[in-house]
Amino acid sequence: MFRRLFGGEERTEQEIQQAEKQTEQSLQKTRQGFFGRISALFQTEDPITDELWDELEELLIQADVGVETSLAVVEQGAREGSAARASQSQRGARAAQKGTDQDA
Repeated sequence: MFRRLFGGEERTEQEIQQAEKQTEQSLQKTRQGFFGRISALFQTEDPITDELWDELEELLIQADVGVETSLAVVEQGAREGSAARASQSQRGARAAQKGTDQDA
Protein backbone atom coordinates (compact mmCIF):
# COMPACT_ATOMS: atom_id res chain seq x y z
CA MET A 1 0.00 0.00 0.00
CA PHE A 2 2.75 2.50 0.90
CA ARG A 3 4.54 1.84 -2.35
CA ARG A 4 1.40 2.77 -4.24
CA LEU A 5 1.01 5.95 -2.24
CA PHE A 6 4.61 7.01 -2.66
CA GLY A 7 5.22 5.96 -6.23
CA GLY A 8 6.54 2.41 -5.92
CA GLU A 9 3.82 0.86 -8.10
CA GLU A 10 1.92 2.22 -11.03
CA ARG A 11 -1.82 2.56 -10.59
CA THR A 12 -4.36 2.08 -13.30
CA GLU A 13 -6.73 4.88 -14.24
CA GLN A 14 -9.58 2.86 -12.75
CA GLU A 15 -7.74 2.49 -9.41
CA ILE A 16 -7.05 6.21 -9.32
CA GLN A 17 -10.68 7.05 -10.04
CA GLN A 18 -11.86 4.59 -7.38
CA ALA A 19 -9.51 6.10 -4.79
CA GLU A 20 -10.69 9.63 -5.67
CA LYS A 21 -14.31 8.53 -5.39
CA GLN A 22 -13.73 6.97 -1.97
CA THR A 23 -11.93 10.09 -0.76
CA GLU A 24 -14.74 12.36 -1.97
CA GLN A 25 -17.37 10.16 -0.30
CA SER A 26 -15.45 10.26 2.98
CA LEU A 27 -15.08 14.03 2.81
CA GLN A 28 -18.79 14.44 2.03
CA LYS A 29 -19.74 12.41 5.11
CA THR A 30 -17.41 14.52 7.25
CA ARG A 31 -18.82 17.78 5.86
CA GLN A 32 -22.39 16.64 6.40
CA GLY A 33 -21.57 15.58 9.96
CA PHE A 34 -19.91 18.80 11.07
CA PHE A 35 -22.00 21.26 9.13
CA GLY A 36 -25.19 19.38 9.96
CA ARG A 37 -24.33 19.78 13.64
CA ILE A 38 -23.60 23.47 13.09
CA SER A 39 -26.91 23.94 11.32
CA ALA A 40 -28.72 22.17 14.16
CA LEU A 41 -27.31 24.71 16.64
CA PHE A 42 -29.40 27.44 15.03
CA GLN A 43 -32.56 25.43 14.33
CA THR A 44 -33.95 25.84 17.80
CA GLU A 45 -36.14 28.33 19.58
CA ASP A 46 -33.62 28.58 22.42
CA PRO A 47 -31.89 31.93 22.82
CA ILE A 48 -28.40 32.34 21.43
CA THR A 49 -26.02 32.17 24.38
CA ASP A 50 -22.28 32.35 24.96
CA GLU A 51 -22.32 28.56 25.25
CA LEU A 52 -23.77 28.28 21.75
CA TRP A 53 -20.99 30.50 20.36
CA ASP A 54 -18.40 28.36 22.17
CA GLU A 55 -19.91 25.19 20.72
CA LEU A 56 -19.93 26.73 17.23
CA GLU A 57 -16.27 27.68 17.60
CA GLU A 58 -15.37 24.12 18.65
CA LEU A 59 -17.28 22.60 15.72
CA LEU A 60 -15.64 24.93 13.21
CA ILE A 61 -12.19 24.08 14.55
CA GLN A 62 -13.00 20.36 14.46
CA ALA A 63 -14.23 20.78 10.88
CA ASP A 64 -10.73 22.05 10.07
CA VAL A 65 -11.93 25.51 9.11
CA GLY A 66 -8.94 26.88 10.97
CA VAL A 67 -8.60 28.56 14.34
CA GLU A 68 -8.31 32.13 13.04
CA THR A 69 -11.26 31.73 10.67
CA SER A 70 -13.35 30.05 13.37
CA LEU A 71 -12.66 32.85 15.84
CA ALA A 72 -13.46 35.51 13.22
CA VAL A 73 -16.75 33.83 12.27
CA VAL A 74 -17.84 33.46 15.88
CA GLU A 75 -16.83 37.01 16.84
CA GLN A 76 -18.62 38.50 13.82
CA GLY A 77 -21.73 36.41 14.48
CA ALA A 78 -21.81 37.37 18.14
CA ARG A 79 -21.39 41.08 17.26
CA GLU A 80 -24.16 40.97 14.69
CA GLY A 81 -26.40 38.99 17.01
CA SER A 82 -25.88 41.51 19.80
CA ALA A 83 -26.60 44.40 17.45
CA ALA A 84 -29.77 42.71 16.18
CA ARG A 85 -30.99 42.02 19.73
CA ALA A 86 -30.28 45.62 20.73
CA SER A 87 -32.14 46.94 17.69
CA GLN A 88 -35.05 44.62 18.39
CA SER A 89 -35.15 45.75 22.04
CA GLN A 90 -35.17 49.40 20.96
CA ARG A 91 -38.04 48.76 18.52
CA GLY A 92 -39.94 46.99 21.28
CA ALA A 93 -39.35 49.85 23.70
CA ARG A 94 -40.53 52.41 21.12
CA ALA A 95 -43.64 50.36 20.38
CA ALA A 96 -44.38 50.05 24.09
CA GLN A 97 -43.88 53.81 24.51
CA LYS A 98 -46.26 54.55 21.63
CA GLY A 99 -48.84 52.27 23.23
CA THR A 100 -48.45 54.10 26.54
CA ASP A 101 -48.70 57.50 24.84
CA GLN A 102 -51.91 56.48 23.08
CA ASP A 103 -53.44 55.21 26.33
CA ALA A 104 -52.90 58.56 28.04
